[in-house]
Amino acid sequence: MPLEPHRLTAPSHLYTSRDVGVTWRINQALEHDPRTKGRQIQVNAVEGRIRLLGYVDDPAVREAAGAIVSALPGVHGFFNELRVVHGHHRPL
Repeated sequence: MPLEPHRLTAPSHLYTSRDVGVTWRINQALEHDPRTKGRQIQVNAVEGRIRLLGYVDDPAVREAAGAIVSALPGVHGFFNELRVVHGHHRPL
């Protein structure tokens, strides 16, 4: 279930080993899935709530990343902030 972005900010001392583990599993899943492999997707986790950040060149990649994340154990919600941009035109 998508979450509001303001609910995914926390001081760094609140990150737990469980968040680190979930982040690792998500990164592994994204890297091993052919739809998202090699994409620059940043993953942040706070208490099992996930935020995906970055730029992708295809809406299908954005949707695939969300589907991958939502299917993993330990994920209690996510906010997909991946932006779809075409070509080399990325906002600063």
